[in-house]
Formats: sequence, C-alpha cells, structure tokens
Amino acid sequence: VTVISAMLTLLADPATQARFAVQNALLRMGGVVAGPLATFLERHTGRAAEAGLRVAESLAEPSFGPAALRLSRTQDVGVRIAAAKLLGAVGDAPGAERLIELLNDKDSSVRAAAAQGLGRMQHWKAASLLASCLRDSAWRVRRAAGLALRSIGAPGVLFLRRALKEDDAFASDMAQQVLDLPAAAASA
Repeated sequence: VTVISAMLTLLADPATQARFAVQNALLRMGGVVAGPLATFLERHTGRAAEAGLRVAESLAEPSFGPAALRLSRTQDVGVRIAAAKLLGAVGDAPGAERLIELLNDKDSSVRAAAAQGLGRMQHWKAASLLASCLRDSAWRVRRAAGLALRSIGAPGVLFLRRALKEDDAFASDMAQQVLDLPAAAASA
C-alpha cells in the first residue's frame, strides 16, 4: 500500500517527468491498485486526474464509475476524453447515459471518445444516435461512430446500410468505409 501511495503521489506531482513510467508501474501492480486509485480519482482534477483515468481504463473496475462521471463534466478536454474512455471500459448504465450526452460535446475529440466508448460496451440502444453522428462535421467522430455501429453487431450494421442510401455524403462515405473493412479490422 505504501508503494501504491508513493506511485499515486508521483502521478499527481506536476514535476514528474516520467508520468508514463509511473502509469506503467501502476498497471503492472494490477487490481490491488483499484481502491487507492478510485480514491485518487475522487480527489484530483486536471493532468493528475487524466493520468489516473488512463490507468483506470485498463483496470476497468466499477468503483471508478463515479469519478469518471464527475470528471466527464470538467472543462479540461483531455480529462473529458479520458473519462469517456473509462466510462466505455466500465460499461455500466450511468456511464452509457453520460456517453450519450457526450455525443453532443463541443469538442470533436470528446464526441469521438464517447462514440468509441458506446461501441466498446456494445450499447445497441445508442445505435440511432451513433448513426446520426455519421453526419458530424469532424471525420474522427464519423469514424468512431461508424466503428461503434459495426462493433454493436446486427443493429449497428443495419444503421450503416441505411446510411449508404442517405443524401449526406459524409454519412454514406463513412458507412461504406466501415462496411468494407474486414471483421478483424472493424473491431480494432
């Protein structure tokens, strides 16, 4: 526990140059980190929270959900992206609801992370919303939405096939690109 506390202190220290090494060390410790990391996420914001969220995403413990929900509402774009990714990894109902809200975020990277998270959790109920994201002005959002629809399975593929017939060139082009991908590439 002392080692974990020391690592989390280094993660929060703005002077830490090797933040990646600290994140890597925490990941190698495994599930024993979950409790202290959940507490860390409840108490930190900004760059420290973003680094902690990245570690938490790999562990994907349900105990991280409340902190991810809170941090998904911050002004810091990097933190919102990391929180969206964690919500997708945890995959619970409150996280899915928040990811649906984040599909309307003002930042395209956050919208893309939200779409990716919904695809990761295979949240088929969001398929129609993801299909509407195929018309987004940002390519990364269209791509994430298309891949998310493909990962959802049959309902998502149905929406992609419908998008092929749309007048919106963005939607039809992305749907075609995603449907043309081999199955292994589409799940990446």
